[in-house]
Amino acid sequence: MVRVTDLEGGVTRNSSPSSIELLRNVYDCFLAKFPLFYGYWKKYADLEFAIGGTETAEMVSPATGIDYAR
Repeated sequence: MVRVTDLEGGVTRNSSPSSIELLRNVYDCFLAKFPLFYGYWKKYADLEFAIGGTETAEMVSPATGIDYAR
């Protein structure tokens, strides 16, 4: 089990797989319920970019229009 206090400082590619999976599940559930909240799609894409680069960020939503190739 991951505690919220374990996530202080954010999640990066060096974070534990359980922490990364927890945040992915939270974003997936939240955005399934509120799909029009663009700001959270962007935060999710930014998180995935920090974890795995452009490829994982693009898997969040190809329609976000966020260009990570710069």
